[in-house]
Parts: sequence; C-alpha cells; structure tokens
Amino acid sequence: MQTGQDDQDSVCADASNTQKIQRCIKFSSYCNARGLVVLPLPYEVLQMVDAPGWIQGLQEAQASVQRVETRLSCDKFRMAELTNHFPAMEVLHALKGPVEHFFGLDVSDLVEFTTFAIKYGFHGFVNKRLQSHTDNSLLTLNLCLENRCQGAAVRFEGASPRPMHGRRMLRGKPGGSQTDYTDVDIPSAWILLHWGDHRHQTLPIEGGERWNVIMWFKSRHCLL
Repeated sequence: MQTGQDDQDSVCADASNTQKIQRCIKFSSYCNARGLVVLPLPYEVLQMVDAPGWIQGLQEAQASVQRVETRLSCDKFRMAELTNHFPAMEVLHALKGPVEHFFGLDVSDLVEFTTFAIKYGFHGFVNKRLQSHTDNSLLTLNLCLENRCQGAAVRFEGASPRPMHGRRMLRGKPGGSQTDYTDVDIPSAWILLHWGDHRHQTLPIEGGERWNVIMWFKSRHCLL
C-alpha cells in the first residue's frame, strides 16, 4: 500500500527520470564522439527483462549475502553474480544494429564473459561509489533496471581509446577545459554501451538508489 509520501516520491522519481532521458537525447551525438552509446531498451528487451521482478529477486538474494558479509566484516565491491541467469546474449542480439553500427563488431563473434547486478544506495548490500577502473571485456553493456537516485553518474575519462566505427573521435573538451571527462546518468529502462577499456568510475551517490545489470562480452577467439 502506497502512502502519500510514496506517491510523492514516485512522481519526483518519474520527473527526474524524464530529465535524464532528455539529457541523454540532447547529448547523444557528443557521447557517440566520445565512444559512448546510450539508448532506450528495445521493446523485445523490455519484454525479456521484467525490471520489478529482477529487482525483487536481487533484493532477496542480497539480503542473504548482506547477513553473511556483516558476520564476516567484509568490505568489498558489492555485486550479485548473474552469469548464465540473466538473458545477456539475448539482450546483445537485440542490440545487434547499434553494436555493429557504432562499434563495428559482429555480435556472432561475441560471447558472454560475465554478468552481474550492482546496486547504488545507502542501505543494505549497496555501493556508494565505484573507483576508476577499466572492465575485463571487449564490449560492456550497462543496463539500468531502475534509477531513482541523485548523483552516481558514470564518469568516463577522455574519449575512448578505441575508435568508433567510421566516426571521428572527439579528443579533449570543447573550449580548452583542463578536465576531460564525460558524465552519463543512465535513465531507467535505458542501456549504455562502451568499450571495456574505456576508463570510468561511478561518482558518489547523493540520494535514492539505482539498480544496474552489467554485461561483459569478449571475442570468442580470445577465449580459445
């Protein structure tokens, strides 16, 4: 049962998500020139990925892990392993057009290396930020199940070290800025595609929470 506060929070979250979508649309060409592609999930992916169902299952699973972690007093990167459980290959094939168009990759040559869920927030089995890193992948897909947070944008350092297929890369910020980065705030039911070796971090969360599913793909030839 929702309270009046719940209804108000829901309206605010919807308005915030709309603003995030508008920013992604406005800066799509700029992101592409930096090696980043942000897209709404295709209809077939929305049909495959029941976001509320996945979030509920992940919350239950992470509650169990949280109890174990508290007992062991661990402090580590918090994630839920989903390899072979989440339809990562189906999502990849649904995005065949953008993957081939922007990255010049043949999806039939890609295999799932690992898939995991990550939650940003303040309560339970969560992350509050993520340090600068590169992914152990050729191509990364970052699917946002739900974004009801402030802050926690993904910050990419410079332009991608790999060129985008048939595109001129934008090196350096316009106007001679000394800080060369691009922040991407992925809306709910959208997905971010990027090269795995494009260094990035997640900025500190300021409020609310966000659920993401991260899919790492490699060339099948690299796994032989």
